[in-house]
Amino acid sequence: MAYRPHVKLRLGFLNPQGQQLGVDSLIVSDLINLARNHSMTDALLLSGDEDLRIGVQQAQEFGVRVHLLGIAPTRENQSSALVQEADTVRELGLAEVQTFLSRASAGSVMAPTMMAKGATIEQVAKSMVKGLDEALIRTIVRDSVGGSLPPQIDRQLLLAGTQAVGGATLTAEQKRNMRVLFLEECRTLLAS
Repeated sequence: MAYRPHVKLRLGFLNPQGQQLGVDSLIVSDLINLARNHSMTDALLLSGDEDLRIGVQQAQEFGVRVHLLGIAPTRENQSSALVQEADTVRELGLAEVQTFLSRASAGSVMAPTMMAKGATIEQVAKSMVKGLDEALIRTIVRDSVGGSLPPQIDRQLLLAGTQAVGGATLTAEQKRNMRVLFLEECRTLLAS
């Protein structure tokens, strides 16, 4: 998505449990800054998180219309306060979502890998690549920008690395090395 024209992909950071954090504040900041600089007239927000409400309010104060999208059933996944704040609200049904989004096949994600305690970062990286089909490896190499991995892949890799070090939090250097080794292994397999 980050390569699509007119799209800014906002990624937060992953905590040790593989949960992505910090995205809400990035979106709120974008809404406010783009509105203040008159860089947009309308904002399309696909979310339901009430934490975004303040960004919506601030953007509207600068004259931006905020259109809230949701995926059915929105009443179960959108904050009522955010819905009330938006200028327009639209719910996308399953048939409409399927025109641009499809479910990944079972072979397109990495299976969780249990790592023996005491395994090295190198062993973790190589082990995670084994068993991946070529199409997934090509996708990983294509979508890995600046050494970053697609989030679902990165999450599995970090979890396996955490297991290998006995549940301790990986250092930034260990994470970086594991990602580099993982990508090198993927590229090596594609080249062979």
